Amino acid sequence: MIDRLQRAFSRLTRFDQVALGAMLAVLAALLAVIALGDYVGVRVLRAAPQGEAHATSWITIQFSEEMDRPSVEARLHVTPDVAGSFQWNGPILIYRPIEALPAGESVAVVLDPGAESLTGRQVLAAQRFEFTVRRPQVAYLAPANEAPQNVWLVDFSDPASAHQITFSAEGIFNFDASPDGTRLAYAEHNASGTVDLRLLDLESGDSHLLLACPDADCTTPTWSPDGTQIAYERMEFNTDLNLGASPTRVWLLTLDGTGAATANRPLFSDPQAISYGPVWSPDGGRIAVYDSRSGGIMIYTFASDDELLIPTQQGSVGAFSPDGSRMAYPNLLLAEGLTRAYIGLADLNSRAITSLTDPADPIDDERAVWEAGGQTLIVARRYQDERYTPGRQLYRVAVATGDAKPVIVNEDYYHGYFELDPGRTLLVLQRFPQPTGSPTDTQITPEIWVYNTEDESLVQVASNAFLPQWVP
Repeated sequence: MIDRLQRAFSRLTRFDQVALGAMLAVLAALLAVIALGDYVGVRVLRAAPQGEAHATSWITIQFSEEMDRPSVEARLHVTPDVAGSFQWNGPILIYRPIEALPAGESVAVVLDPGAESLTGRQVLAAQRFEFTVRRPQVAYLAPANEAPQNVWLVDFSDPASAHQITFSAEGIFNFDASPDGTRLAYAEHNASGTVDLRLLDLESGDSHLLLACPDADCTTPTWSPDGTQIAYERMEFNTDLNLGASPTRVWLLTLDGTGAATANRPLFSDPQAISYGPVWSPDGGRIAVYDSRSGGIMIYTFASDDELLIPTQQGSVGAFSPDGSRMAYPNLLLAEGLTRAYIGLADLNSRAITSLTDPADPIDDERAVWEAGGQTLIVARRYQDERYTPGRQLYRVAVATGDAKPVIVNEDYYHGYFELDPGRTLLVLQRFPQPTGSPTDTQITPEIWVYNTEDESLVQVASNAFLPQWVP
């Protein structure tokens, strides 16, 4: 048999011999790759994050081929345990934590062996990587008492670390940090008198124009939870039409992976819709705005193209609960010739509307944020009875009973804007000292403080500053 093959091979031309030899070499290499692939198994090409991560970072693992997804998900372990949901993009697994990763701690991710690809090959060895979760920082605008105002960033545990991160000659109107803590979208005054949107990379310090608004004010950028969209307020000046400025409307700006805008459209197709104050639900499936025309909070659900109106004349949007099923919002009450506010509660599934406390109670509530678990709210409150204080103070109020306990009560201060960090244990707040009647009161400026709800510590991190916000 071998002799016969040798004689047949010898009768081939030199060119045919070379071609056949090359084909046999390719076949041998292919068989070797297949055999080696079975021996090596499915490879993990990339795992992230590595080194340091943000409290809101997603965990991703990229495999060398498409996987049998349940076999991977059953073998993934995160320590300490963090609840989350699985998403897939081809061979890339994304584990999206529902709650914030523990700030200041190390997180270990382990994928046990045995996860299979769609071809039946397996991950043969355990895969493990670790990272440390950085503590959130505080961003704010300063100085409060003069222009231009720029964004500053500070490690709240070290107030001396405060440093300026935008250097606008015309000044910053407002800003919002991306959910992953790596970028800052901000509204900047330009030399022509309008307001543009820009994007700052917090790691490199590079910034670029995100959206030019030559005949409009584009302000209040607000990131979607997945970081792919920015809702913002847009007021057109209509200079060419000589019609005067249009009412504010909310628009949506879509971004690609590089941070460039790829689409820009109004949130509502109705050209008569008037809205402002966008707030995203935690999962990004809903967005709430204040609808001036309808006189209430309009909650739009993207998947069903459904709208829900929560009547309120207070003029601001409330806060979604951690699971996104409820909204706490301020509502106005006119009693005995005086106007005051109370906190309403809207169940977005049943569409039932109740109140946190009896509207007839002698209270004036302005703002509320949800604590972890959705059982309590921190509320800015001013009592209207013997407990009256000139400025609002902060109280923890049980959602089920309305019972209130003091969180920060200091009559020397008015407590304004505040928000909780992603872990919902740290409260950053803007405080304004109450006037004392002395000549130096003209120099009173707002201050930024951080309150730890666990150890009840209260630390000032900035003076002559305002509009604080957490950067995860």
